[in-house]
Amino acid sequence: MKYRVKTPFLAVYRTTGGKSHFVNMEPGHLFTLRGEERRGMINVLYQGRIVSVFVKDIEERAQKIKAAWE
Repeated sequence: MKYRVKTPFLAVYRTTGGKSHFVNMEPGHLFTLRGEERRGMINVLYQGRIVSVFVKDIEERAQKIKAAWE
């Protein structure tokens, strides 16, 4: 499923070296769900990177994009 960010929120990007960085999810940008929800978080593809976000943030701060075939 694709979503468009309505209001900004934070995501967490984890590097292969084990470090974590915050990523700003900016209004107007698109992201796609990747994987299953775990402990209130889900992975998404955002600007070419897999990041983790709170499901609650998606529900409150993003808008689902309907595909033409839905």
